[in-house]
Amino acid sequence: MNVEHRIFPSTSARMAAIAREARDLLGQGCGVMVATHFSSDLPVVEQALSSAGVAASTFATPFDLQGIADVLAGDAPFAALVLAKLLSPQSLAGVRPTTGRQLAWIVAQHHPTVAGDEAILEIVRALPATSMVCFYDSLDTPLFLRFGGERVQHLWAGLNLEQDQCVSHPIVTRTIRQAQEKIAKQARSNLDAASAEAWFRQNLS
Repeated sequence: MNVEHRIFPSTSARMAAIAREARDLLGQGCGVMVATHFSSDLPVVEQALSSAGVAASTFATPFDLQGIADVLAGDAPFAALVLAKLLSPQSLAGVRPTTGRQLAWIVAQHHPTVAGDEAILEIVRALPATSMVCFYDSLDTPLFLRFGGERVQHLWAGLNLEQDQCVSHPIVTRTIRQAQEKIAKQARSNLDAASAEAWFRQNLS
């Protein structure tokens, strides 16, 4: 399983990149799962995908689990947008993707905690399919605004990147992990929230 982290300067650049990647992967015949940790991100990602001509099915409630299982078990290329907290190895235990199935997972934003992101990786590992995973984020999200953004901003400036380009580097991966570990030590709880901003208010104020 190949895991990558891509950081963009802004949410608009991040969403445009997610949509382009989903469109390109569909063109290659992949099944594309776009996952978000927070329900408030669903309409934003939906709009970005739609603008890029990507017709994605959205799964946002526990009643959608069978629909998720059906698209994963099929053999046709698809794009699906799913609220990550619905998924678990147990809920997808009976799913058997077609042999040789190529699945691509796009995570629209990091969770504030390591555990949140690891939950998605655990799901991917449990599915018997060839998978790649790419976590997207941007410097204007609460995670970067509160923790670790300065280091990435310096890296960005040194590389002289355009606004639609991303940083994908071991330094970035380490910075994100260190920020998440710092958050875990400071958080008084890990209550579910509709947005990243609300998560920080509820758990880290």
